Amino acid sequence: IRGIQETQTVTYELLSDEERGYGLRLESECGGIRWSDAQEGLTASLEEAKDLATYLYEHAVGPECWRGVAVDVLKTIHGLF
Repeated sequence: IRGIQETQTVTYELLSDEERGYGLRLESECGGIRWSDAQEGLTASLEEAKDLATYLYEHAVGPECWRGVAVDVLKTIHGLF
């Protein structure tokens, strides 16, 4: 909303490591301030990592709270709730 909110750009990056599996990096930029957070080894499944990144993107989850959301989504996928 112009005049009320600043433009924020959020990027979602899939990380791959042969030993640790797949993870994500989220970065945001707002008003010249950049913020980044990453976690490797979230899942061994490439498809699960892609689905998680898609979920975070579609729900506009930013790097300030994505870890908690990711844990909840992965627990739900694996029936751990």
